[in-house]
Amino acid sequence: MRDLNEIQCFVRAVELKSLTAAAKSLDLPKSSVSRKIRNLEAQLGMTLLVRTTRALSLTDAGRSFFEKSARALKEIENAVETLDGSRQTVEGTLRITAPMVFATGQFNDIVVSFMDKYPKIKIDLVLTERVVDLIAENFDLAFRIGELADSTLIAKKLISIDASVVASPRYLKNHGTPKTLADLDKHEFILFSPNEVPIKKWSMKGLTGKKDLMPRGRLNINHILSVKEAAIRGSGLALLPNYMITNEVKNNELKVVLPNWMAKGNPIHLVFPGQKFVSPKMREFIDHVTKNFS
Repeated sequence: MRDLNEIQCFVRAVELKSLTAAAKSLDLPKSSVSRKIRNLEAQLGMTLLVRTTRALSLTDAGRSFFEKSARALKEIENAVETLDGSRQTVEGTLRITAPMVFATGQFNDIVVSFMDKYPKIKIDLVLTERVVDLIAENFDLAFRIGELADSTLIAKKLISIDASVVASPRYLKNHGTPKTLADLDKHEFILFSPNEVPIKKWSMKGLTGKKDLMPRGRLNINHILSVKEAAIRGSGLALLPNYMITNEVKNNELKVVLPNWMAKGNPIHLVFPGQKFVSPKMREFIDHVTKNFS
């Protein structure tokens, strides 16, 4: 059986991208970490890491071994937490990643209420449009929007993002309020362009069925929060997720146009690595999100 200490040194060095940082994290001399990784490579009969003066890089064999080893070490850690009665207290750090659109709105209420419920919890939240490798980058959970590619991750669907056409009171005063879906052709939209490609068609659902909306406009923005800000300032109509506009509608900064028509958007999933032993902090957070994400 391989020495778990050697495997832990290897995994930590990859996660932190540095032998020095791994040694500090494990409270070991750098020479010990380096020696343990060399011993592991010698036992396996293959090179796992390519070391230079500036960086560490994984070989193909190293990448495969890392993914499986990191997952196994995580399960061992969770198993110890589960068996140790004193660890049933919900405590520790949760590393979570989510899209930038979660920067405002009700998502923050969910995070804060969870931390209020469990005072020993610490949350590291990273907002990014990049699809984070949860195992390689040592994250516990991720919120992802849209259909998911096949993977070994566990995915829990939360809700679908419905969206409404909105505009500021000033814009509607100056340009008139659309009464029908056809009236939207007379107005300009603030176009949302994720990945710098504008969305050309929205499928709208109303009391009379489904119709496609083909928005036109001169202003393209690649960040949905900036689309909302531009709408508040009267730059045009915008199609915005309902969860993002709750406070703005309440405060009369935005008005819903054609409230009987709504766009059915992408689903939101909570994803996390598959594991036999789920730590109390993860189990409680998953339950909390599931109950409150509506």
